[in-house]
Amino acid sequence: NRQYQNDATFRKFRKELFHTLLRFILESLCDAMTRYEAVICADGHYRRIVFSIGPYIADYPEQALLSCVVQGWRPRCIAPPTDLDIGQAPRRSHQHTEALLGGLHPKRLWGGYGIVPELMPFTADFPRADIHELLSPDFLHQVTEGTFKDHLVTWVGAGHVPAQMVRALSAFRKFRYLVRRDAIDEDIFAAIDEALERFHRERVIFE
Repeated sequence: NRQYQNDATFRKFRKELFHTLLRFILESLCDAMTRYEAVICADGHYRRIVFSIGPYIADYPEQALLSCVVQGWRPRCIAPPTDLDIGQAPRRSHQHTEALLGGLHPKRLWGGYGIVPELMPFTADFPRADIHELLSPDFLHQVTEGTFKDHLVTWVGAGHVPAQMVRALSAFRKFRYLVRRDAIDEDIFAAIDEALERFHRERVIFE
């Protein structure tokens, strides 16, 4: 039911629910993040270790949701969407976000810093875990799907891409999907060889 999908109050509720559930799911790991535990390692030696939350792989919309930033803003720094080439933009952190939440009007947070008001990332409750540092891009989705699918369709539709380039990219995409299959038989091997041969034949357009 998408009756309320465009309602601002409902969207805020969904974000709050998302972060609350992640906190609840990971809460049992908090002790392991603060107390050392003796663990046998691959070399047979015991070492005292402490656990932490590792990298979180996500595409951009999920990164914005996880880091509680406004769509279009960077999850890792406060560079404005109109100037993403700033090389030295201040990095985001829980401490920075908390300070701004405590002193700025919600409209200023939203428009000036790209921060969703009244909402902190779920990692704020965990030691040594800042979502702004943990986020890792989903290259399969953002690069492959975004570039070779979404943008390519737009470019081809607008007539910006030569036909030979389209054939080369089509062969590359077919090859990539074939080699990632869980099971590969002789017919698939033949299709892989054909796609690879076609790609090498057409890729001269890029030279």
